[in-house]
Amino acid sequence: MLSGQIAADPQANDRLVNNPTLKPYLSQIFNRTEFRRYLCGQTLRYDITLHKKSSPAGCQLVDAIGAGPGLLPALTSVQEGFVDHSQGRDALGSKQPNARTALGITDDGDIILVMVAQKPSASASGMSLPALADFMKTLGAQKAMNLDGGSSSSMYYNGQTFYGKVNSEGNFVKRPVKSVLLVQEN
Repeated sequence: MLSGQIAADPQANDRLVNNPTLKPYLSQIFNRTEFRRYLCGQTLRYDITLHKKSSPAGCQLVDAIGAGPGLLPALTSVQEGFVDHSQGRDALGSKQPNARTALGITDDGDIILVMVAQKPSASASGMSLPALADFMKTLGAQKAMNLDGGSSSSMYYNGQTFYGKVNSEGNFVKRPVKSVLLVQEN
């Protein structure tokens, strides 16, 4: 079972809506990619889609976690307002190598979770978003999305936390994160 747990920040929307730098991108920001879980009859189904897309017929949206941009079937950095070539804006450093976290869905409905960590000896290591999209494709993902990157890239598994971002001294950067994707056995 996958479920998104999000810590709410009541002032976050106010800061977003009132930020003059982001105002031109608000319609794109409010329609970013989501990982969704649906209940279709008795069957759980997963999808990666834009926020404004309706639920499939006969399915009820159970929960969703938003992030972006979409990686597959196409990289949607421009469509989601992360990149604006005319303004020289790239909010994610999408073409630069960095720690990254992604989620994908295969044709059989399997879920793929990936965290790309930087090498302690090379702070300029990691993956760009186009490279991450290509990597997700090699793992069999038909749909994929970027979850977060940089110092927010971390994964807790089997009692151990793995961090993705390194600082200039080669030490992993540990910071609190406000949202998590929790995977549990049924």
